[in-house]
Amino acid sequence: MQQSISSVTAKEFLLVQGLERTKANYYIPMPKAVNHLSEGSSGFPKRDHPFPKGSTDQIILEFGNDYPAMIEFGNLAVSETINLKAKQVFTASIQFLEKEKRKIIMDRFGFLLNQNITCLPLNKNTVELGLNLFHEFLSRYNTKENFKNTVNDVFILATAINTASTLVTKDSLLNRFASEYCKASLKEVAGTLLIDFGKEKSIEIPKSRESKGYINKGWRVQVRNYQGAW
Repeated sequence: MQQSISSVTAKEFLLVQGLERTKANYYIPMPKAVNHLSEGSSGFPKRDHPFPKGSTDQIILEFGNDYPAMIEFGNLAVSETINLKAKQVFTASIQFLEKEKRKIIMDRFGFLLNQNITCLPLNKNTVELGLNLFHEFLSRYNTKENFKNTVNDVFILATAINTASTLVTKDSLLNRFASEYCKASLKEVAGTLLIDFGKEKSIEIPKSRESKGYINKGWRVQVRNYQGAW
C-alpha cells in the first residue's frame, strides 16, 4: 500500500517549520526552477545562506482582526522535492545550516525517499476545508500556545479528508476534535489514533464545514508561486 505524507507534516519532519508566523527555518526552491544552477555531477555551488523566500511557493493566510497573518512556505516545493527525489536541490537548501542539524535533516529526507513515501501538497480545496475546520475548531477549543501549530494540525486533517486517506496521529487535541467532528472509522493502536477517511464512501460533513464560514469573518488567502496548483 502506497504511504503518503502531507506537505505540512513533511515540513515539520524536515524542520522547515519555524516558530515565527512569517518565516521558515529554510526555503526549498522548486526543483524544476533551479535545475539550471546545478553543474552536472558537481551539484549546486556551495551556499552559506538560505535561498530567498521568493524562491519558493507561499500561501498567505490573513485572519482579519482575529489573529496576525501567517505564511505557509514551500508546500509545493517540498512535495516536488520528495516526489522527484531531488536530493541535490534539497541538499543545497540546507547547506548553510550547522553540520549537526544538516545530518538530522538529511537522515530524515533519506528515510522518506527510501520508503518511497509520496508527499501531498496543500491545494485550494484542502486550504478551504482547513480554514473551515479551523473556524469550527475555535468554537470548541482554544488554540495551542503556538497558534501556527493549530493551523497546521487542521491542514493535516483536511489533507486526509480530501484525499480519502487514513490519518495517523498522536496529537490528543486533534484526535478529540477529529473524532467529535468527523464521522469516520476510528481505531486506536498503542496510543496512536488511526482515522480512516477512505473506508466509508461518504463522510458525514456538517453543513457549517461547507459554508466557508471563515470568509464571513474576513479571513483571506493569497498564493504566490503556486503554478497550476491553485
